[in-house]
Amino acid sequence: MKSVCVIMAIFVFMLLSGCQTTTTDPRKGGLFGYNPKAYEKRLDDRRNLKVDLERQNTEIKQESEKLKEEYTSKQAEQDDLARKVASLDEEVDKIEKEIANITLRTDLQKHAKWKIDLKLKSLKNKLADTEIKERKLKALQKNLDSLLEEAASLSDL
Repeated sequence: MKSVCVIMAIFVFMLLSGCQTTTTDPRKGGLFGYNPKAYEKRLDDRRNLKVDLERQNTEIKQESEKLKEEYTSKQAEQDDLARKVASLDEEVDKIEKEIANITLRTDLQKHAKWKIDLKLKSLKNKLADTEIKERKLKALQKNLDSLLEEAASLSDL
């Protein structure tokens, strides 16, 4: 019987040692594993984690607000730039139309100048012809005058 008691004692000892925990997590402790210090440490860790998460959440909200303000500012800036671009596009269109009108007028003026130059050349040619004719006329007039003098001197004879 003594050996049965010893075997029972060993069995009970093994059974109790199996219930003893080696973890500090109270949720995983055995039957005799309640450790108040580990439980308090776990609570402190959870509280610290909660405080850190709340701080991170606050920082994220602040960053979110900052980004919203920046977005609003950038959107207003973009709208202003879009209005300026539209205004500049209208101005470019006006300038392009003005350039087209000036180009047309310039082409018309070039054509008119060409006509004037052609007329001037024609008039210069006529003037040259007139001058030649005038010289010939003067030469003929001189010739006529000399023939009339000769005729007069012959008639006096």
